[in-house]
Amino acid sequence: MTSLDLSNPKTNWNKTAGYTEAETTAFANILNPPKDDAGKFVDIWRKFHPHDKHYTYFSFRFNCRAKGIGWRLDMCRLSPQGARYQKLILLDRAVVLSERIVSRVKMCEIRGEIYGASDHCPIVLEIGPEAEP
Repeated sequence: MTSLDLSNPKTNWNKTAGYTEAETTAFANILNPPKDDAGKFVDIWRKFHPHDKHYTYFSFRFNCRAKGIGWRLDMCRLSPQGARYQKLILLDRAVVLSERIVSRVKMCEIRGEIYGASDHCPIVLEIGPEAEP
C-alpha cells in the first residue's frame, strides 16, 4: 500500500491497521521478494493505473463513500501455478498477480459505481488465455 491507496495517508501512517511501516514493508516484499528465487508478484491494478486514486472500501461511518474518503484494500491474487486455468483468491490490499501472467491481463477495474449492501466495491479482472506452444 502506498499513499495513493488511501484518502488521508499522513494522518493514518503508523497509526491505522493496514497502513503501518511493518505492513507496507511486508507487502513490498511480496511484490519484490528479497530472495532471487522467489516468484515476483505485480500489483496489477496499480500497473494499469499508476497515478489514480480509486478506492475499494468506504466505511459506512460518517458517509465516507459520498465524501470520497476510502482505501484501496481489496485484491485478487492468482495462484502462480503453471496451469492454463488459474485459481482466483480474494485477499486484502491490492490486485496482485504472478509476474509470469501479467502479459495476459486485458483489464483491471474498480467498479465504484456499483452500490449494494457492502462497504466494498467490486473489482473486475480480465485475463486472456495462455499462448499456445
